[in-house]
Amino acid sequence: MNQAEQAILNGEPRLVYGQPELNDKDALILTFFGDGFTENEQELFFAEAKRMAKYMMATAPWDEYADAVKIYAIGVCSNESGVRADHARTQAEADADTRDSAFRASFWTSGMQRLVEIAEEDMERVRRIYREKLPATDYAIVMVNSEVYGGSGGEISIVSRNDESLEMLLHELGHTIGILSDEYFAGNSYAGEYVNMSAESDPKKVRWSRFIGKNGIGVYEYDNGGDGWFKPHQNCKMRYLGRQFPFCEVCKEALRDQFSAHSNVTKLFWQQYADTLREGEGELNLRQYVIVRRGGKKETGEELGDRLKLSYFDEAGKALTAAPTAAGSYRLRAELIGDAVYGDAVLETSFEIEPPDLIDLEVENKVCDGKPIAVKAVLHDAPPAELRYDYSGTMPYAAEITHLYEDTLPPVLPGRYTVTVTAHEKGSEKLLSRKSKEFEISLHTSCIADHNTLEYPGAQPYYNNQTIVFTGEGYSANELDKFEADARRFVDYFRSLPLYKEADQYFNYYTVQAVSEGTHIGKEPSNTYYHVSRSDEGKLVQTEAGTRAAMYMANNGVTSFYKAAVVLVNGVYDVVGTTVTNKRFIVYAPVDEKGMRFAAMELLNYLAGKPEGVRAVTAEEKAVQRTEFLSALYRQWEEYDYAPILSRAYEEEFKATGEPVDLSAHFHTYVHGKEVKVPYRIRYYEDKNGERGAELTGAPKEPGTYRAFAELVLDEGKDTCEAELDGEKFSLPLARYETQFTIRA
Repeated sequence: MNQAEQAILNGEPRLVYGQPELNDKDALILTFFGDGFTENEQELFFAEAKRMAKYMMATAPWDEYADAVKIYAIGVCSNESGVRADHARTQAEADADTRDSAFRASFWTSGMQRLVEIAEEDMERVRRIYREKLPATDYAIVMVNSEVYGGSGGEISIVSRNDESLEMLLHELGHTIGILSDEYFAGNSYAGEYVNMSAESDPKKVRWSRFIGKNGIGVYEYDNGGDGWFKPHQNCKMRYLGRQFPFCEVCKEALRDQFSAHSNVTKLFWQQYADTLREGEGELNLRQYVIVRRGGKKETGEELGDRLKLSYFDEAGKALTAAPTAAGSYRLRAELIGDAVYGDAVLETSFEIEPPDLIDLEVENKVCDGKPIAVKAVLHDAPPAELRYDYSGTMPYAAEITHLYEDTLPPVLPGRYTVTVTAHEKGSEKLLSRKSKEFEISLHTSCIADHNTLEYPGAQPYYNNQTIVFTGEGYSANELDKFEADARRFVDYFRSLPLYKEADQYFNYYTVQAVSEGTHIGKEPSNTYYHVSRSDEGKLVQTEAGTRAAMYMANNGVTSFYKAAVVLVNGVYDVVGTTVTNKRFIVYAPVDEKGMRFAAMELLNYLAGKPEGVRAVTAEEKAVQRTEFLSALYRQWEEYDYAPILSRAYEEEFKATGEPVDLSAHFHTYVHGKEVKVPYRIRYYEDKNGERGAELTGAPKEPGTYRAFAELVLDEGKDTCEAELDGEKFSLPLARYETQFTIRA
């Protein structure tokens, strides 16, 4: 054992959350380890571990397990402060960072800036330490000493000190502890049958059928290539990160099962699923909603028999002689007498019995169009009554900013809402019936160009395709068509520039509409959507909240794997754009020629890791920029190397000589910005107004305009093609490129 490792093992576990009197063997144990904390920074590590533990345990359903979870921290001394590559702008900068931390954690894993991992041998060192110091540990977490957003999941979760990384940690522990799937589509290799993912679409057959209708639970098809796979919610923490995105009801129940499986504390729960209790339905079976868990055991109140005693109380706390059946608010007390399987436990909760169902209520989800939601309610089998409408819900603005909606008027803007219709008898005001229904007004998005395809993994945003999202600032509800037209002009401009044109198949372009109440961009932020203003020097000025909102719009409206967002600032033309790198890249640009060039050039700078304002002017500078750009189109992920195929055949001269024009030499594949020699399979087609026409039997030789489609030839029996560069071997998965070309007489 070396001296550094001996110093590590001298540290003792420190409890940062939980009840000291709870025996470790009876608790769910999480243990934090620190990486990049020097000897003088150990108290910082313990304080951060305590802060993270508090945050986690305030999140549902973690908060239900305050008496069953213990969280420890074990101090680990690093030789240097911080971890590798946290501030690197490119892979090259990341590779050059050799800081010496205890577990050698690094950002930029597999070419992804925010992906922080440690090697398997270092994971084994973590295991060895907790086996030595705290063998009751169920799950280990390595906290890295960096305020840059990042982390990863798996058997051992990694998290940075960034506030938003805590949300990533909760998401990743959803995988690790809850055995939950992502509720965004992460690719075919991650698709399968999980508690919260299924190929079953029938609401009556899907495994979460009892939850459908409760807090947004339904059967929703995955987007971004996940056709044929379904999830229970549109805005669960297993899809989006942020305090306003809780775990959905299905995921919470799965987490409860797993938390209890690692704990010997007996827990009682009230789980009503999506059932509505109503007056007039006779004696209600309330025992079915009481669930007991301990270890791997789980039973309902129906199965517990006489061991479970239920007591009922009215809203004022007066005891009832029997289970209630009339409409009203009630309280329930469940008392479990322990046995060899379960310990004693008590549950107190409230429940509602609704009046008879006399209202037919219809409201449909819709895409935001600037108009109020339409609701249709009809009262039947009742005396003359007045129908009253109340709307409530949330309107997310940014990852940490959500506006509440409470009104008698129907909402207009995107959000998740509930409409409650009550029927009151005319004259007496007696409540006759009440009905609620959830609905969603979603963001308005459009696709200008999308080259995502499951057939070629590197063409998916998750792996490498660059998705650029345009949104608008200062556009009123009457100017949204103008915004769409402006965005298309920007995209056309991007696609006309040499580098973007050549790599067009590796870029996707989308829009997300944002409606501004006002349109004036002045010296102070106003009531425009992103609150952009302008400085005395004529430069656009953003706010932190507005930038977070732009990130939210791109993330939630299009894909969490977007590369950059471009905010088109309407109505100002004598200003200079600005950029922000805040986990993601945001460009603010005026809607003019200057703004288009600014946005395009700054995106190139971002891809190359250059600061704002850099411009390639000389031939040498442009050559360097091209290499950096090509490097940004290449990405390593696990054992695969996603390398782009490119071609400029569309601008080359081909003359008819009577011989077939073979384009094999006109396609190029790049790794780290350098070309590698690989075999291609090329098919040729007629060109029909810029689209693929009929396939030809071989390379054409007659004058005309054609299309050539090239893809890598994979090694026999493998799903990759091996390439070599500078003595290093690379495994390239299937990639493709299609180009137009012309043969002249």
